[in-house]
Amino acid sequence: MWNRFKTFDPWLYLLPLILLAISVVFIYTLTVDSSGPGLYEHQAVFGVIGVVLMLAATFIDYRGLRSWANWIYLAGLIGLVLVRIPAIGKSDFGAQRWINLGFFQLQPAEIEKLVIIIVVAALLSRARMAVSGRRFAMVVGAILLPVVAIMLQPDLGTAIVVAFTGTVILLHARLRRWQLVTIITGLVLVITVVSLSFKEVAPFSKILKEYQKDRLASFIDPSRDPLKTGYNVQESVIAVGSGGVTGKGLGYGSQSELNFLPVVYADFIFAGIAEAWGLVGTWAILGIYFFLLYRVLQAARIAKDDFGMLICIGVLAKVLIEVLVNVGMNIRLMPVTGIPLPLLSYGGTTLFTNMLALGIVQSVVIRYKRLTF
Repeated sequence: MWNRFKTFDPWLYLLPLILLAISVVFIYTLTVDSSGPGLYEHQAVFGVIGVVLMLAATFIDYRGLRSWANWIYLAGLIGLVLVRIPAIGKSDFGAQRWINLGFFQLQPAEIEKLVIIIVVAALLSRARMAVSGRRFAMVVGAILLPVVAIMLQPDLGTAIVVAFTGTVILLHARLRRWQLVTIITGLVLVITVVSLSFKEVAPFSKILKEYQKDRLASFIDPSRDPLKTGYNVQESVIAVGSGGVTGKGLGYGSQSELNFLPVVYADFIFAGIAEAWGLVGTWAILGIYFFLLYRVLQAARIAKDDFGMLICIGVLAKVLIEVLVNVGMNIRLMPVTGIPLPLLSYGGTTLFTNMLALGIVQSVVIRYKRLTF
C-alpha cells in the first residue's frame, strides 16, 4: 500500500492547510471582539475534522465511488428535499438552506457540489465512445434537477456553481456537435430568462426573488441604495482600497474590525484580508489558489481512467468558479451571491466538502503508475 505514495502530491495537503490556518487567524482577529471566541474555535474544529475527512478520502479507492454514484445522487436529493420541510429546515437571511443538527448546521446544497461531480463523472466515464443522445439527456437531467431544487431555497449562487461544475465536466466528455450546440443554446436561454426576470418582463418576472433583483441593481449602481442593498459592496470596496500595497496589519483594519463590513468572516473575508495585508497579501492568497488549481489539473492529466480525470476537472471547476465569483463580488466585479471563498470563509459544510474533494483528487494521484521501459 505504501508504494502508492511514490506519486503522492504533498501540495494537495500543504496548500489547503495554509489556507485553513489563514482562515482561523483572520476569523479570530475579525470576530473575537464582537462575537467572542466561538467562531474561530468552531472553524478550527471544522478544520481538524476536514483534515481527517481528506485523509480518509485519500485512502479510499476513488474508483469505488462510481458504483455508488446512484445512491450518492439519491442521498443528495433527499438532503435538498429535507431542507425544504419547515420542521427540519432552518431559515436564515431570507432562505431555507440549513438543517439544524443541534451541534452543527448542515447545508445540503454545499454537499451537492461534490455530489454532482461524482455523479456526472460516473455517467460520462461509462461512455466508451461518443456520448449517446440518451446518456446526454441523463446527464443534463441529473444536473438540472438539483439546480432547480437549490434555486427554490432560494440559493442562486450555489445553483450557479453546481450548474457550472456539471457543465464543465460535460464539456470534457466526447460530445457530438449537436450536443455542444444544445449546451450553448441552453446557456443563452438561461441568461435571457434571467435578464427578462430582472427587467420585470412577464411571464418571467417571478423567477428571480426581489432581493436577488435588488442585488443585481445594486451591483450595476451601488449608489442606488447605499444604506441597504448597496451597503455591503461599497464597504467591501472601501476595505480593499484602504489596504493599499502592504495593508494595515492584522487587527488594525477600520472597516473590518469596527464592523462596518457585514459578515466579514464569511462572504467578505477576502476584503478583510485585503485591508490587513494589502495588495501583496491578496496576490499571495490568489497565488496559493491558482497553484492548488494547477496541482488538481496535473492530477487530471495523469489520471489512469476517465472517471478520475473527470472528477479532477470537476473539482478544479468548482474551486475556480467559487474563487472568481467571491473575489469578484468583494471588488465589485460580480454581484453579491453568497458564494463562500473555499477553505477561507467560515462554515463547516463548505470546508468539509472542499477537503473531501481534494482528498479524492489525492486518491486519483496516488493510484497513478508511471510507465517505465
